[in-house]
Amino acid sequence: MLTKRLVALMLCGAAIGAALSLTLAAAAAPPDATALPSTSTAVKNALKYLKSRQTRSGGFSAKGMSQSAATPWVVMAVRAAGQDPAKWRRAGGKTPIQYMQGLDIERLADGTTPKNPAATYSKYILAYKAARKTSLIRRAGRKRVDLVVKLLAYQDAASGRFTTAAGGKGSYAAISTTTYAVLALKAAGRASAARSRAVQWLRTQAHSSGGFSWNPGGSPDVDSTGAAIQALRAGGVSSSSGVIRGALKFMKAKQQRDGGFAYDFGGSVLESSALAIQGIVAAGQDPAGAAWRRGGKSPVYYLCTMQARNGSFYHLGRISATPLLATSYAVMGLKNKKLPL
Repeated sequence: MLTKRLVALMLCGAAIGAALSLTLAAAAAPPDATALPSTSTAVKNALKYLKSRQTRSGGFSAKGMSQSAATPWVVMAVRAAGQDPAKWRRAGGKTPIQYMQGLDIERLADGTTPKNPAATYSKYILAYKAARKTSLIRRAGRKRVDLVVKLLAYQDAASGRFTTAAGGKGSYAAISTTTYAVLALKAAGRASAARSRAVQWLRTQAHSSGGFSWNPGGSPDVDSTGAAIQALRAGGVSSSSGVIRGALKFMKAKQQRDGGFAYDFGGSVLESSALAIQGIVAAGQDPAGAAWRRGGKSPVYYLCTMQARNGSFYHLGRISATPLLATSYAVMGLKNKKLPL
């Protein structure tokens, strides 16, 4: 179960196992609504935290993730909040874009654990798009590689799916890999034929319950489903289509009484809830609306209950696991922003 969560969310940047949902209970009850900050205040405090974690190299560092893994997601969060990540820098330091341009992205892609080069290329494409530096997608990193060309090397030409292996061989992590590849190709504004083939394949991967898994034949989960909705919508699938309506129904069944969403079992998880919000927004619905309240609480409410005093966000209960990732996802959720930005 832990391995499943790691692979599925390597694309999202998380490094936490779903098993935590069972073994680590929430340590504190959510505060009363009257004690919660407004969403704008929560975002403001989150940005302060993210800024405090920036290094002079331009990247972002905190426990649980390397700078190279966390920085693209922080870039997306900063854009979601309406700021320009290309202008963020410490005194005497570099910007996040300068940091990314100093990396050997090919080496990073080959060195991920579990290995999924396509995931790394997709993540960096999405970050360059969020930074409004799309021209750098063709000359990314220290070696100035074309990230779209690198990503397309992991597509199976016949089926359209993307996998962890060159040529799209095998099927390991194919659903999650294809999901983020579609979003990345949309962000890059290129390879429309390849993107269309990937979308058509992705549509066929919906479980009978309506949800999506990270891997063909696996059990569906909220994270994969929220991400898949974004990819399908980015690929032109109508919000009124059966596949989107089925995915939303699946997620609704996973909503908890605190307004948040469970990964696939157990209590609410921050990243799962933020991804659910992104899927809801992509489908053209309001995550704070009556249709997405349980016990009178929405997923937006839940996100606000998960903020720590330093502005970061907890992963589960009062457990801080990968705060840069959790905070980045929370900002995108609180701002009702879907990918690509």
